[in-house]
Amino acid sequence: MEKLIKLLCAIADEHARRGNEAASIKVINTIYEAWDLDIRTHSKEVVENKFLEVS
Repeated sequence: MEKLIKLLCAIADEHARRGNEAASIKVINTIYEAWDLDIRTHSKEVVENKFLEVS
């Protein structure tokens, strides 16, 4: 996931450098969604692992 986010950051930077603000913002929103999905997925795995340890 980290590599994907780095790639998306580079794409957003390039769009911003070229003056395409709308495209840059779309990529930034995609970065946020990917990061949020990774956090929620990781949190769910942690909760499931803790549940299995208690069972």
